[in-house]
Amino acid sequence: FPVKTPADLAGKPFRAVPLELWVSMVKGFGAIPTPVEVAELPTALMTGVVVGQENPLTMIASNNLNEVQSHISMTGHMRAVLAVFVNEEVWQGLTEAQRASITKVLDDEAKKSLQMAQDGEAKLVEELKGRGMTIITEADGLDIAAFRDGVNNQIAQDFPNFTPLIEQIQA
Repeated sequence: FPVKTPADLAGKPFRAVPLELWVSMVKGFGAIPTPVEVAELPTALMTGVVVGQENPLTMIASNNLNEVQSHISMTGHMRAVLAVFVNEEVWQGLTEAQRASITKVLDDEAKKSLQMAQDGEAKLVEELKGRGMTIITEADGLDIAAFRDGVNNQIAQDFPNFTPLIEQIQA
């Protein structure tokens, strides 16, 4: 079924990874977090144990979830992040030119990586459309702000110690 706002999920069972943060996120979606193993997900969707799930497009495609799920709401609620960490003492031991060179290479590669991810997502969207799935975006009325607000409010309630980190990320 189409999901455009958290109200569409209100009171409905939605697959959640049984980790506190995931459960909180699914509550923020407006749904009832319901643990289901990945191997059991197709059956759970078919039988109505859950009415929805969240996973990367790669997982949806590779597990043929299009056979038991008709719609995908492109909320963008999770992004894969690859971080590069350098020991502070090592970093400070480099010359300014070395640090600038490393930073430039990392910035350039990050842009390439983002473009590759966006291209890959676009291909998967087309593949899943070809399998009969309906992709819902903001252009179709998907209220991303409502999902963001719901999740942010739920995370603030469940994990108040995260607030300074969230504020720093959003700054």
